[in-house]
Amino acid sequence: CYTWKTYIFNNPPAQLNLYLDSGFEVLQPLDESFLQIEKDGYLAVSQNAPLSNTAPEEYKRIFDIDEKYYKETYITAGIFGFKKESVITDIIHALYDMAIAGMCLGFSPTEQWRNKGKNKSIFVRNCALFRFDTSLLSLLMRKKLGDFIISPQEKYELGTFLNSPSQLIYNARLKRIIPAHIHIKTFTEQPTFIFYINHTYIKLFLYTKKISNSIKNILR
Repeated sequence: CYTWKTYIFNNPPAQLNLYLDSGFEVLQPLDESFLQIEKDGYLAVSQNAPLSNTAPEEYKRIFDIDEKYYKETYITAGIFGFKKESVITDIIHALYDMAIAGMCLGFSPTEQWRNKGKNKSIFVRNCALFRFDTSLLSLLMRKKLGDFIISPQEKYELGTFLNSPSQLIYNARLKRIIPAHIHIKTFTEQPTFIFYINHTYIKLFLYTKKISNSIKNILR
């Protein structure tokens, strides 16, 4: 399922995994997050919106979960942690199988403008905001666990930089032209040739993004 993204923090002795969406800025050490994964077996973060918003009507019949849970918040797949060999492993396997079956494809009626290019799909999902792995993961967690611990969005804020000492992650999604932590210091006195190549590539990408944003603003 292509929706599992790029950054993986792994602690082999405890087999703890924390998956973060691409475009995230980690603002401080994530020890607290791994401790929660160790304790509860997972880390799930609130989207501050009811599950009914992202659950297509046809999926409600497939999953057949208690109606009360559709009033509870759904969670994001952009920040999700789990301990290997736990009940969450079964949920991940089920999510993968559903993705292979095509259940992560499609867009809600209000987002058909995204239905193009490589994401083109014949499926129209009957809900306010269908979100690929997020919709399926939220439904599976409610189906398998019922009530479960959900971390507040404020700690793992998905769209706003709060500048708060309690905020662990900021989902920049290239909202910043130059991310706050892009100026990386090397641990060696003499940086390698590859180091300079990587930094040149990053700077070219950011400047290209800046030009692209400027063009889009002109054309709007």
